[in-house]
Amino acid sequence: MADANKKQSKREIFIRRSGSTVILWLIIGSAIAFQNIWLFFAMIALLGMSAFVEVLRMLPGKERDGKFHLVSIGIAAVYFGATFWYVYTSRNPDFFHIDGMALFVAIFALFCVSLTRKPEGPSAMWSVAGPFLALVYIPLLFSYVTRLLVISEEGVSSGAFYVLFLLVVTKFTDMGAYCTGSLIGKHKMIPHISPGKTWEGFGGAMIVALVAGHCLLALFGDHMPLLNTVNVTVISLALALTAVLGDLAESVIKRALSADDSGHVLPGIGGSLDLVDSVLFTAPLLYFILHYLS
Repeated sequence: MADANKKQSKREIFIRRSGSTVILWLIIGSAIAFQNIWLFFAMIALLGMSAFVEVLRMLPGKERDGKFHLVSIGIAAVYFGATFWYVYTSRNPDFFHIDGMALFVAIFALFCVSLTRKPEGPSAMWSVAGPFLALVYIPLLFSYVTRLLVISEEGVSSGAFYVLFLLVVTKFTDMGAYCTGSLIGKHKMIPHISPGKTWEGFGGAMIVALVAGHCLLALFGDHMPLLNTVNVTVISLALALTAVLGDLAESVIKRALSADDSGHVLPGIGGSLDLVDSVLFTAPLLYFILHYLS
């Protein structure tokens, strides 16, 4: 009876995950089909801000640190807006000066807010360090998706396909790990961090990512001039490994903060952070690889 319930539960989770994934891919496909950079910006901002707020909610002392969180949310929103406007007006992916300014404003503003209350042990540092780390972890790392839109001289039309390559390889890595691990997973990978991860799932993730990368190259190779058969093999495997590490990084955060889930926005997947956790690591990696190739 227990095994039947377990199988039913896995089936229900798979169905919910599949439904959420289909909807997400329809949105991504629409953005690519319409070639509208503002639609991409809207998707990045929505997912980025949603994931950022989820991280803030998991931080300790949230019942007392409302000011810190409001300041952080304001900085994150301005940062997304500034990077979008810079990319739109200049078509230049190198906005590291905006990154530096955002980090300076963040640490300055958070310490200013800390002056409004008496320091009370380590919690006083958490109030500053937690939101600051969240700003680096979500908005800054996620901004590399924006950078990819204009990484190529061919413009947004080509950059959109690099974003598609990033998302397909990254999310198919997640899917390959989940399906393979659910079907044949026996040997735990890092049980003290994520009990559900298995070495069989890891192997499936690498294989599925490799297949996904080459399928995209075959379908849209003309739109991605920086990619070829050789470097797609290396890049797909590198992205798959990084995606797994990105997923594990979120598990570390959840365990450290004693949080079961980041949210429940997407049925069968979880919160926005569960959706973008691996992209936070793979987007910068792909950007630096393509920047070198270009």
